[in-house]
Amino acid sequence: MKDVKDPEEYLTTQAMKGSLCLFIMSTYNDGLPPEDCEWFCKWLKEASCDFRVSRTALQGLSYAVFGLGNSSYGDNFNKVATEINAQLVKLGALPVLELVKADENDSELGKSAILFS
Repeated sequence: MKDVKDPEEYLTTQAMKGSLCLFIMSTYNDGLPPEDCEWFCKWLKEASCDFRVSRTALQGLSYAVFGLGNSSYGDNFNKVATEINAQLVKLGALPVLELVKADENDSELGKSAILFS
């Protein structure tokens, strides 16, 4: 996604193709996304709340979200992954796996990755 210039065009094209998209998302302090994907998170949030955007805009897109977080963040634990998952559903995308919320404090972090794969 780093090289994608227009997330709306990219995701709607992938939806029309019936593609599978994997989102691996970390959460920084205060529940913020990494700097490189702030624009994507902002666009997705706005699109999912905009009455002018169809609730089926991403119908046909299958996806999975793997969140990387730290449970010491409290309410912000895997906040970005949780929000992205909810926003994709609002736009009609179909999850192929349940949201995975990996915790870097968990000694069995690798099991979360195996479940995701």
